[in-house]
Amino acid sequence: MLELLIAVVMVSVVVTAISLLLPKASSTITVSRQRMLASNFATTRIQELKEEPYALIAITPAATTGNFPVSGIGNPGGCDCKKDLASMPVDATYTEDGVTYTRQICVQLADRAGVNWKTYCPDSPLTPATDHGLKNIRVRVSWPSGSTTSFYDTETQVSR
Repeated sequence: MLELLIAVVMVSVVVTAISLLLPKASSTITVSRQRMLASNFATTRIQELKEEPYALIAITPAATTGNFPVSGIGNPGGCDCKKDLASMPVDATYTEDGVTYTRQICVQLADRAGVNWKTYCPDSPLTPATDHGLKNIRVRVSWPSGSTTSFYDTETQVSR
């Protein structure tokens, strides 16, 4: 009889522990899956852009974003996609399992300024003198996650 009581208590402890850990594990799996889907969505577009000829990769116009206050190679850093990527135009959306992922892209000219990379707005019209043959591509994928919004950002550069 005592052995039966000990066995029931042990089974109860194991069942309780599993029931407490299962929701946390399930939540972690869901978050990891959402991040993986966002990463794939961003990477797919970067690969598509890398396959295009350099001249056909459109630069994000400063007028569209409102956060590029200066222009020209003389003012590097004026066109900085990192300043407010949320205001960039939406490139595409993707829905899976009831979650909608929104992809935004910012493409700017880039150049080396000392030891750092700087992005800059092109002069209008774009001339070979202001395009040093390097474009910075920044992609953000956002999706709702409970009461907040989650983000996945990635960036790369393409050259002539």
